[in-house]
Amino acid sequence: MSTRKLDEAVVWLKETRRRLGWSTTETARRAREVARFFLDQNKLTQQSISYFENNKAKSIPRWLRYVEIATRVVHLQGEEREDKIAEYAMAALNPHGAREELIEPEEQAVLNAYRSLSDADRHVILQKLASLLPTPTIHNPKSTYKPPPPLKWE
Repeated sequence: MSTRKLDEAVVWLKETRRRLGWSTTETARRAREVARFFLDQNKLTQQSISYFENNKAKSIPRWLRYVEIATRVVHLQGEEREDKIAEYAMAALNPHGAREELIEPEEQAVLNAYRSLSDADRHVILQKLASLLPTPTIHNPKSTYKPPPPLKWE
């Protein structure tokens, strides 16, 4: 990764936060909100953002795309905001793009049903889906951390 692109990303984040009046804590919260639509249980913190802004990172973190999306939907509220975030998530997850007309009718029915759920029900569904994803490998051989077993479907 070129340091120029990394530097540009740092400048973009700092200027965007300043323009929107977001603290690092607020930025992390908004990025986590977006991450859940990507089925990403991102634990982004204020410290991670500060670390990146202080040019300590060696690459552009994946959470930066969540911050970018959060800035794109900041003016939207409620269901309209969630629909737009879901659209960005589907575009990222679908190699053919997420334009509604390209979505199969069955997929559209699932998306419509998901949109009609309460926040609490959406959260439960995202947790269950995330439990089906492979557990990330821990690269520290000295670590004694053992991930919890996946949830059992009944």
